[in-house]
Amino acid sequence: MGFLSLLCVLLLVQLWGSGGPLQQDGLFVSGTKRVANWGGALVQLLLLVFLPVVILFGVCLVLQYQLSSHLLLVINIPVLLYALGRGRLDALVQNYRDAWQDQDKAAACEAVDALRLDGEASCQTDGRWEGVHAEAFQAVSYRGFERMFAVLFWFAVLGAPGALLYRLAAQAARAPELASETRGLSHRLLWILEWPVARLYYLSVAVVGDFVASAERWRVLGLCMKSPTPMVVEAFNRGALSLDGALIREVAAGDAAALKEIDQLVSLMGRALILWVCAAALIALLVGG
Repeated sequence: MGFLSLLCVLLLVQLWGSGGPLQQDGLFVSGTKRVANWGGALVQLLLLVFLPVVILFGVCLVLQYQLSSHLLLVINIPVLLYALGRGRLDALVQNYRDAWQDQDKAAACEAVDALRLDGEASCQTDGRWEGVHAEAFQAVSYRGFERMFAVLFWFAVLGAPGALLYRLAAQAARAPELASETRGLSHRLLWILEWPVARLYYLSVAVVGDFVASAERWRVLGLCMKSPTPMVVEAFNRGALSLDGALIREVAAGDAAALKEIDQLVSLMGRALILWVCAAALIALLVGG
């Protein structure tokens, strides 16, 4: 049922461009407001993230062993759609491309802010176009990684509860209603969940990109236990695209080469996703599900 669920979700994403109407976060937001003053950070994390996952895990067990495994589709599809990253990445990238082509730095920074997930009010640049472009490249890299690859990895490992675990951890790490201690603990959990995904992601972009250039990035960051995920994913993408010197070159307003790098990045992530789907299909054939 897992691979069939994945196919259904990917078809719906092609139709809607995202998780569509199932991505409603009102219940989570109201939950954060309710538990914001309950106990410490660990208690709040248990209530907001782990309790819903445990309940969902119990429901999946009942469906799998007491009723019919085919009913898991009823759980897998909506949970996967909910767990995918928010917004339409293609539209967000297009907004940045339009601002770049118009040589409108303010609009380009606004587009970068919309792409980023760290909650800061404005993109941190040095006033130069290469600064804006560098932030855009990292934002697109991580946004593509967290919206699809991280979710699919944990769905493959733990089923629908795994996908929900990742999304709830990501939301808790960025919930302004929670205290900084709770957000910090959630962010640590998120980093732990993303660490193995980023390494598997490296293998996929290395296969569909420049494997030799990617190997150098792996030697530096492959087993690093400190670097933040956005930086690691960006580095892996730059290696796969052979953009080792791109960070130090000057970028002029409207530079077509800079836009080409963004287009190459989107294409790279698309090829990596196809590789993941093909691998999932092969595994489903081998194990019969």
